[in-house]
Amino acid sequence: CWVCLVVLGYLFEKMVYTQNFKSIIFAKKRAHAKYKVSCYPRDYNEFFNLRARYKFEYKSCYKSFLTQTQCLLKTYPRFFWDCPKK
Repeated sequence: CWVCLVVLGYLFEKMVYTQNFKSIIFAKKRAHAKYKVSCYPRDYNEFFNLRARYKFEYKSCYKSFLTQTQCLLKTYPRFFWDCPKK
C-alpha cells in the first residue's frame, strides 16, 4: 500500500489501502460492536488483537506513504512547489 499527494491531478495519487487492511478495519468494527453488546472478556480479546493488527498495518502504510512521497518529491520537486501557487 502506498500513498502520495494529489498534485495537478496526475503523478501523485491518493492513499491506497490494501484489501487486507480494509478487512481488518471492518472486522475490528464488528468485534467492537460484539464486545459492547456481550461484555465477555473473550470478545474483548478478539477486539484487542484486531486493534493491534490494525495499528501495525496502519503504521506500515504510513511508512510506505513517507517513502513514496519522499521519492516522488526528489524526482519531481517542481510539482510540490506548483501546488501552493494555485
